[in-house]
Amino acid sequence: MDIALISASFFPGRFPDDDVFGIPFMAENSEEASLAAWNLYIRGLLSGHEGFKVLSKRTTDVYRIHSNYPIRTPEDLRGKKFRVTGKFQVELFMLM
Repeated sequence: MDIALISASFFPGRFPDDDVFGIPFMAENSEEASLAAWNLYIRGLLSGHEGFKVLSKRTTDVYRIHSNYPIRTPEDLRGKKFRVTGKFQVELFMLM
């Protein structure tokens, strides 16, 4: 038996539902997001974990948006230009 610590963000598409835990404004911190991830996993609501014996679920800190203007809600981003670092972020911000 092998044991590994896997950071889902390093395997885009392998754990498709895990991307949701980094969405800005969805969780206050990584502890809150990690608890949500674990609770959804044990209820069988997260895909991509087939074939794994999952011992824990944790997230990194939630994605942050840095700007030189105040951002309090997603609407504050409407019409602004910004840089993102991955496919998921591109798809998320294209919705705004």
